[in-house]
Order: sequence, then C-alpha cells, then structure tokens
Amino acid sequence: MRSAAVASVAAGMLLLGSPVSAQVQLPSRVKLAVVIAIDQLRADYLRRFQSHFSPGGFNLFLRRGANFTEAHYQHGITHTCPGHAVILTGSYANRNGIIANGWYSEAARKSQYCAADTLARLIGASTEGRSPRNLMDSTIGDRLKTRTGGRARIVAIAGKDRSAIMLGGHRANAVYWTE
Repeated sequence: MRSAAVASVAAGMLLLGSPVSAQVQLPSRVKLAVVIAIDQLRADYLRRFQSHFSPGGFNLFLRRGANFTEAHYQHGITHTCPGHAVILTGSYANRNGIIANGWYSEAARKSQYCAADTLARLIGASTEGRSPRNLMDSTIGDRLKTRTGGRARIVAIAGKDRSAIMLGGHRANAVYWTE
C-alpha cells in the first residue's frame, strides 16, 4: 500500500494517552482513544497544513497523541472494508477474514457484502442487516471493552457502513454511518 493511499492508516491512528505498538498492548488506564480514518489523506498533510488547524483539533492530537506517519500495510489492492478491518485489528485478511468489499460465498452460492448479515436488523431501514459478523478478529475497541469489564464506550461514525462497522468491531456500543 503506498503512503499516499493510506490516510486511513497513516494519518488516522491518533490515540490520546495510549502508547501503541505493532502488537497492541493496551496501557493499564486509557482515558480517551480517538481514531480518525480519512481515506486518501496523505500522512504528511497533518504536518504540512498544521498551521491551518485549530489548537483543539488535529493540533491537539499531534501534540498529545501518537501519530503514526509510517504505518504501512502490505495490501495488494486497497479497498475500504479490508483496509478499515486491518486498522484496528492489526491483522491481514488471512486472519481477520475481510478479503474485499465483497466476495463470492461458495456456501451461500452468491456474492456477499463484507458487512452483510441477514440475522441483523438495521434501525429505521428495511434493507439487509449489517454487522461485523464476517470480521474474524477482535479490534482494539473489543479488547478495551474486555479489559474494562464492559465499561468502555465504543462508538464508530463513518460515511460508509463498512467503515464504521469494521472500525467499531464486535462490541461497539453504537455504530453510525451516513451512506
């Protein structure tokens, strides 16, 4: 994955008060974790346009958070669903199960959308349900929920269902999208 195409990874992993490594070790006490994933935002833009940001916005994250400008993943192609699945699981498709935005399911004998779930219902919509059912790994949010005995609040908001769902993980309190 080229750095110009990894805003969702390179510019997006900003965590306040949380040291993060390749093998994510959650600190004993996390007060706030904010992950911002912006597709196609080059990582260098955060520093390049820093003087144009307000003190309490991106500059707060740059001052007090962790900014991973060289976070590259070895994807052959860059689709939204597998890209967002890898951001907070830290695992590739062979482990997290999200190989593309959609694929052919031999068992169902039809094409399957990455976040589709016929057992889930959407609130206020009559379309097919959505969930992280196809995500076979846990996210940082899932681990944080476990570590805090369920007290952590996990909320994901995105423009696309697949983005919010994959970033929110299995144990999100709420997942919202505008698509």
